[in-house]
Amino acid sequence: MKAAQITHYKQEMPVITDVEIPTIKSTDVLVKIVAASINPIDLKTKDGGLKMLLKYKMPLTLGSDFSGIIVQIGSEVTDHKLEMQCMDE
Repeated sequence: MKAAQITHYKQEMPVITDVEIPTIKSTDVLVKIVAASINPIDLKTKDGGLKMLLKYKMPLTLGSDFSGIIVQIGSEVTDHKLEMQCMDE
């Protein structure tokens, strides 16, 4: 899958990188992203403005605003469900 990532704070532009599809845990939901954006909180994170509050491991994938289709749910997830859709829609 593709991800917009930074490798260090104050990096001028995120780099689009190929990354492994994550393995979900029992409380996770895996979403196939259809649209994503980078919002002001991502920009503050990229510039290091939140590093005193939030500790991130680099490389860091940006883009916490997104929409998509749930493709997998963990065994303990009860408030979301998989919906089968025709890919031609």
